Amino acid sequence: MNEKIEQRICLKFCIANRISCAESLKMLQKAYDESTLSKTRAYEWYSALKSGRDVVKDLPRSGRPSTSSTEVNVTSGGLMRLFSFIKISNSSKL
Repeated sequence: MNEKIEQRICLKFCIANRISCAESLKMLQKAYDESTLSKTRAYEWYSALKSGRDVVKDLPRSGRPSTSSTEVNVTSGGLMRLFSFIKISNSSKL
């Protein structure tokens, strides 16, 4: 799973649990370190998801195609960070 998509899923989790965007971003930064979405992107996604957007994947757009990815570089470490995020949220007693 793509790290960006994982983080968007985490944001949906935070919204469902009424965790603020600022607190959600802190949790993402703790779980994903340097791979965390930028503050601007996190707030944009938080707002979009809170407003009812269900799809966490990027929508198709015209222009240059994205770079290729393999199953190996997409899944390596992704699930561990997702579980780490959930563990962080549980330990913060929200």
